[in-house]
Amino acid sequence: MFSALSHPQFRRLFAAQVLSLFGTGLLTIALALKAFEIGGAAGAGLVLSGVFTVKMLAYVGFAPIAATLGERLPVRALLAGLDVVRLLIALALLTTTATWQIYALVAVFYLAAAAFTPAVQAVGPVFAGRRGRLHPPPCPLSRAAASVEIPFSARFWPLPS
Repeated sequence: MFSALSHPQFRRLFAAQVLSLFGTGLLTIALALKAFEIGGAAGAGLVLSGVFTVKMLAYVGFAPIAATLGERLPVRALLAGLDVVRLLIALALLTTTATWQIYALVAVFYLAAAAFTPAVQAVGPVFAGRRGRLHPPPCPLSRAAASVEIPFSARFWPLPS
């Protein structure tokens, strides 16, 4: 599984994916704090349920389409562009004052995330066979990174005092 990291380009791609997942995990936690700020103690749960509904709809509804679109675009530009979009959306969330603004920004953010995941997974096999022999597929590394994203991100988020 780790032999895929011997390829320098895949190592950079994997590092970028881990950093991206870390940012997504921090955004999830920041959304909870923003929901509490906007909805108060009584409404935060309702705001968050809407946020996570929008997130799942984006992943389920757009990921298959994004996978098709990703095949037609240059992968490096696509991945970098999607990360820039997600960064800008995360920064825009700092200025939100209404629930509908959170929902709109979260929808765009997770549409970009839904496009990012299949693009990264499609690039991995390209690196797997470059040296004339097939390395173990790098996809397990990507899946492992995604599996530890939330707990790892939550560990480094400062708790309110």
